Amino acid sequence: AYVHIAHHVQLGNHIIMSNVATLAGHIVVEDHVVIGGLAGIHQFCRVGQHAIIGGCSKVVQDVAPYMMVDGNPARTRALNRVGLERRGFTPEALQALKKAYRILFRSGLTLGNAIEKANQEVADMPEVRRLLDFLRSSDEELPEAMIRNLQSLSLRQPSAMGWVLLGLCVPITLSANAGTPLMWAGI
Repeated sequence: AYVHIAHHVQLGNHIIMSNVATLAGHIVVEDHVVIGGLAGIHQFCRVGQHAIIGGCSKVVQDVAPYMMVDGNPARTRALNRVGLERRGFTPEALQALKKAYRILFRSGLTLGNAIEKANQEVADMPEVRRLLDFLRSSDEELPEAMIRNLQSLSLRQPSAMGWVLLGLCVPITLSANAGTPLMWAGI
Protein backbone atom coordinates (compact mmCIF):
# COMPACT_ATOMS: atom_id res chain seq x y z
CA ALA A 1 0.00 0.00 0.00
CA TYR A 2 1.21 3.53 -0.75
CA VAL A 3 0.20 6.92 0.60
CA HIS A 4 1.91 10.28 0.10
CA ILE A 5 2.60 12.55 3.07
CA ALA A 6 4.30 15.77 1.97
CA HIS A 7 6.43 18.24 3.92
CA HIS A 8 5.26 19.89 7.15
CA VAL A 9 2.24 17.62 7.60
CA GLN A 10 1.02 17.08 11.15
CA LEU A 11 -0.74 13.78 11.79
CA GLY A 12 -2.77 13.00 14.90
CA ASN A 13 -3.36 9.54 16.32
CA HIS A 14 -5.48 6.65 15.04
CA ILE A 15 -5.65 7.85 11.42
CA ILE A 16 -6.61 5.44 8.64
CA MET A 17 -5.34 6.28 5.15
CA SER A 18 -6.34 3.96 2.30
CA ASN A 19 -4.23 3.27 -0.80
CA VAL A 20 -2.88 6.28 -2.68
CA ALA A 21 -4.35 8.85 -0.28
CA THR A 22 -2.31 12.02 -0.86
CA LEU A 23 -1.58 14.85 1.59
CA ALA A 24 0.02 18.01 0.20
CA GLY A 25 2.26 20.20 2.35
CA HIS A 26 1.34 22.00 5.57
CA ILE A 27 -1.77 19.93 6.31
CA VAL A 28 -3.04 19.14 9.80
CA VAL A 29 -4.97 15.90 10.26
CA GLU A 30 -6.46 15.50 13.73
CA ASP A 31 -7.19 12.25 15.62
CA HIS A 32 -9.45 9.40 14.44
CA VAL A 33 -9.71 10.54 10.80
CA VAL A 34 -10.39 8.16 7.90
CA ILE A 35 -9.10 9.15 4.44
CA GLY A 36 -10.42 7.06 1.55
CA GLY A 37 -8.33 5.66 -1.27
CA LEU A 38 -7.15 8.00 -4.03
CA ALA A 39 -8.32 11.04 -2.02
CA GLY A 40 -6.19 14.16 -2.40
CA ILE A 41 -5.99 16.95 0.18
CA HIS A 42 -4.77 20.39 -0.91
CA GLN A 43 -1.98 22.21 0.92
CA PHE A 44 -2.77 24.18 4.11
CA CYS A 45 -6.07 22.33 4.70
CA ARG A 46 -7.03 21.03 8.11
CA VAL A 47 -9.02 17.86 8.73
CA GLY A 48 -10.91 17.85 12.03
CA GLN A 49 -11.11 14.94 14.43
CA HIS A 50 -13.43 12.01 13.64
CA ALA A 51 -13.95 13.18 10.03
CA ILE A 52 -14.17 10.80 7.11
CA ILE A 53 -13.13 11.65 3.55
CA GLY A 54 -14.63 9.54 0.76
CA GLY A 55 -12.47 7.75 -1.78
CA CYS A 56 -11.38 9.73 -4.86
CA SER A 57 -12.32 13.02 -3.17
CA LYS A 58 -10.52 16.27 -3.95
CA VAL A 59 -10.34 18.26 -0.69
CA VAL A 60 -9.58 21.96 -1.23
CA GLN A 61 -10.99 23.40 2.02
CA ASP A 62 -10.87 22.49 5.70
CA VAL A 63 -12.91 19.44 6.70
CA ALA A 64 -14.95 20.07 9.85
CA PRO A 65 -14.68 17.65 12.78
CA TYR A 66 -17.23 14.82 12.93
CA MET A 67 -18.29 15.28 9.29
CA MET A 68 -18.30 13.11 6.17
CA VAL A 69 -17.05 14.76 2.98
CA ASP A 70 -17.05 13.38 -0.53
CA GLY A 71 -16.79 14.53 -4.14
CA ASN A 72 -14.67 16.52 -6.54
CA PRO A 73 -14.42 19.06 -5.09
CA ALA A 74 -15.33 17.53 -1.72
CA ARG A 75 -18.43 18.83 0.04
CA THR A 76 -19.75 18.11 3.50
CA ARG A 77 -22.39 15.45 2.93
CA ALA A 78 -23.44 14.32 6.40
CA LEU A 79 -22.51 13.80 10.02
CA ASN A 80 -20.12 10.83 10.40
CA ARG A 81 -22.77 9.15 12.57
CA VAL A 82 -21.58 5.54 12.19
CA GLY A 83 -17.98 6.47 13.01
CA LEU A 84 -19.06 8.50 16.03
CA GLU A 85 -21.30 5.69 17.31
CA ARG A 86 -18.41 3.25 16.97
CA ARG A 87 -16.20 5.63 18.99
CA GLY A 88 -18.75 5.71 21.81
CA PHE A 89 -20.32 9.16 21.39
CA THR A 90 -23.47 9.53 23.50
CA PRO A 91 -26.91 9.78 21.86
CA GLU A 92 -27.17 13.33 23.26
CA ALA A 93 -23.88 14.35 21.63
CA LEU A 94 -24.95 12.79 18.32
CA GLN A 95 -28.27 14.62 18.40
CA ALA A 96 -26.57 17.95 19.18
CA LEU A 97 -24.00 17.43 16.40
CA LYS A 98 -26.75 16.53 13.94
CA LYS A 99 -28.62 19.72 14.78
CA ALA A 100 -25.40 21.74 14.42
CA TYR A 101 -24.70 20.04 11.07
CA ARG A 102 -28.10 21.04 9.72
CA ILE A 103 -27.63 24.66 10.76
CA LEU A 104 -24.02 24.91 9.61
CA PHE A 105 -24.18 23.05 6.31
CA ARG A 106 -27.83 22.92 5.19
CA SER A 107 -29.45 26.19 6.28
CA GLY A 108 -28.06 28.37 3.49
CA LEU A 109 -26.66 30.87 6.01
CA THR A 110 -23.20 32.37 5.68
CA LEU A 111 -20.63 30.60 7.84
CA GLY A 112 -20.48 33.41 10.41
CA ASN A 113 -24.27 33.60 10.75
CA ALA A 114 -24.58 29.80 10.89
CA ILE A 115 -21.97 29.59 13.66
CA GLU A 116 -23.82 32.26 15.65
CA LYS A 117 -27.17 30.50 15.17
CA ALA A 118 -25.73 27.11 16.16
CA ASN A 119 -24.09 28.69 19.19
CA GLN A 120 -27.49 29.97 20.32
CA GLU A 121 -29.72 27.01 19.38
CA VAL A 122 -27.65 23.85 19.90
CA ALA A 123 -27.00 22.27 23.30
CA ASP A 124 -23.77 23.46 24.88
CA MET A 125 -21.69 20.28 24.70
CA PRO A 126 -17.90 19.84 24.34
CA GLU A 127 -18.29 18.25 20.89
CA VAL A 128 -20.39 21.15 19.60
CA ARG A 129 -17.97 23.71 21.07
CA ARG A 130 -15.07 21.89 19.35
CA LEU A 131 -16.91 21.96 16.01
CA LEU A 132 -17.78 25.66 16.27
CA ASP A 133 -14.26 26.62 17.40
CA PHE A 134 -12.76 24.71 14.45
CA LEU A 135 -15.06 26.49 11.99
CA ARG A 136 -14.36 29.90 13.56
CA SER A 137 -10.63 29.36 13.14
CA SER A 138 -11.15 28.20 9.52
CA ASP A 139 -12.74 31.55 8.81
CA GLU A 140 -9.62 33.45 9.92
CA GLU A 141 -6.50 34.32 7.97
CA LEU A 142 -3.29 32.30 8.27
CA PRO A 143 -2.15 32.26 11.92
CA GLU A 144 0.97 34.28 12.69
CA ALA A 145 2.92 31.14 13.66
CA MET A 146 2.23 29.61 10.24
CA ILE A 147 3.32 32.81 8.49
CA ARG A 148 6.59 32.83 10.46
CA ASN A 149 7.12 29.16 9.56
CA LEU A 150 6.56 29.91 5.87
CA GLN A 151 8.94 32.88 5.99
CA SER A 152 11.63 30.70 7.57
CA LEU A 153 11.32 28.35 4.58
CA SER A 154 12.18 31.17 2.14
CA LEU A 155 8.62 31.57 1.02
CA ARG A 156 7.07 34.82 -0.03
CA GLN A 157 3.55 35.87 -0.86
CA PRO A 158 3.37 38.01 -4.01
CA SER A 159 0.04 39.87 -4.20
CA ALA A 160 -2.93 37.53 -4.32
CA MET A 161 -1.05 34.70 -6.03
CA GLY A 162 -0.48 32.72 -2.81
CA TRP A 163 2.71 31.35 -1.30
CA VAL A 164 5.65 30.75 -3.64
CA LEU A 165 8.54 28.48 -2.74
CA LEU A 166 11.90 30.15 -3.38
CA GLY A 167 14.10 27.36 -2.01
CA LEU A 168 14.07 23.59 -1.88
CA CYS A 169 11.79 21.91 0.63
CA VAL A 170 12.21 18.19 1.19
CA PRO A 171 11.12 15.93 4.04
CA ILE A 172 14.14 15.34 6.26
CA THR A 173 12.85 14.15 9.61
CA LEU A 174 9.86 12.39 11.01
CA SER A 175 9.43 12.66 14.76
CA ALA A 176 7.09 10.48 16.75
CA ASN A 177 7.55 11.44 20.37
CA ALA A 178 4.94 10.00 22.68
CA GLY A 179 1.90 12.24 22.72
CA THR A 180 3.03 14.51 19.89
CA PRO A 181 1.80 14.42 16.30
CA LEU A 182 4.02 13.24 13.48
CA MET A 183 5.47 16.10 11.47
CA TRP A 184 7.60 16.34 8.37
CA ALA A 185 10.27 19.02 8.61
CA GLY A 186 11.79 20.67 5.58
CA ILE A 187 14.73 22.80 4.58
